[in-house]
Amino acid sequence: MPKHKPPSGLGDRALELWNGIANSASYSLRIDELLILTDACREVDLIDRMEREQGRGELTATGSQGQPVAAPLIAELRQHRSMVANLMKQLKLPGSGDGRTQQSTTEKARMAANARWGNTA
Repeated sequence: MPKHKPPSGLGDRALELWNGIANSASYSLRIDELLILTDACREVDLIDRMEREQGRGELTATGSQGQPVAAPLIAELRQHRSMVANLMKQLKLPGSGDGRTQQSTTEKARMAANARWGNTA
């Protein structure tokens, strides 16, 4: 049985992201982290929808002076991909980023206190 039920209506890629993190034995997420993950999954769904829509259209549009410009959806896709990256950074998952385990100050303090007092939890 999964640890955390995914938000309703997630698409395939978003559901894969959710299950790969929220229901992984490697991670234990707090409620605030689950909210961040939910936002990231919703962004992934939005990106998928925009990519399908862009696939039907042109990569360029006509600008105000009649010049070719990038289609507006391309800039939106870039912004939403950046948002997913930022949300994932907020989760500070071990092993993400530069290959080193990332820990918050609170997690480091907790580990130090546990080591000092001999707690194994």
